[in-house]
Amino acid sequence: MLEFQAEANLPELFINRQSFRRLIKLCNAEAAKALPTRQLLGGIILNKYADKVDSGDHAALKVATPPGLGKCVNFLSDAWENIAKMHILGVILSLAGLCVTFGTFTCGSRHDGLAIVKHLESILLSMIAQGWDVGAIVTNNAGNCAQAQCILALCWPKIVFLFYYVHQINLLVKDVIATSWQIMVSQAHTIVSTLNKSTVKWLPRSRNVMKATYGYILALVQMADTRWNLVQGMLMLLIRVRLAYKMFVLRWSSHADFPDGLYALGSDTFWKECEDAEALIKPLTVASFCL
Repeated sequence: MLEFQAEANLPELFINRQSFRRLIKLCNAEAAKALPTRQLLGGIILNKYADKVDSGDHAALKVATPPGLGKCVNFLSDAWENIAKMHILGVILSLAGLCVTFGTFTCGSRHDGLAIVKHLESILLSMIAQGWDVGAIVTNNAGNCAQAQCILALCWPKIVFLFYYVHQINLLVKDVIATSWQIMVSQAHTIVSTLNKSTVKWLPRSRNVMKATYGYILALVQMADTRWNLVQGMLMLLIRVRLAYKMFVLRWSSHADFPDGLYALGSDTFWKECEDAEALIKPLTVASFCL
């Protein structure tokens, strides 16, 4: 049940659906009688098998880092805000493609460099007490994290302190977009958002033109601020069906209710800037996947 739920990206409520229970009963009436509740599946059962998987991952990483051979794990950390508006620090141990979750920790109300030093050092000491040999600590390059790394480097000279390269690429892409192509990216975002929201009228009409032009339909990718590779994906998909969108504007722009945000589709300047921006961002996106 847990594997099925995870693979299908189902919420825990699926187990309580009568349609699902009828399906199981049709396959095996006795199995239907033993179906767990949502609370049992997402509680005791999940905890049991999560602990089993976690123990196996830790054991595999221990085998890959035998003591005395100089193989050190990487201490990866990052913080986020959960749905309860609490700041959580997640810590992962990694080496040679093996990654295990060491733990999650509440960050408290202080987020300055000294507070981060105290927090990271306490976790580091806990790792060492459990027998882990830490060779590198990796954080993002926010100002407070950079300050914390400078302080920790003085106390732990044998540990390498690094920043996330992907985070650096994220900042680089944002800086690139914020200079020459900020207006164009905003226009592209408006186009995708307008079409995706108009599922009754303008989206079907644009898809009809696309189908008539190319024989196939491509869905549009919505840009997200925290997923910079989606900017490149959004521009790439627009460029691939550029001719269809130009014909779409010629066909429908004379209508009184034609959305203002879609007029850019008929601008040669807009499409030229799309090509230039996509060509510049694409190598950065490829580099982020490689890292």
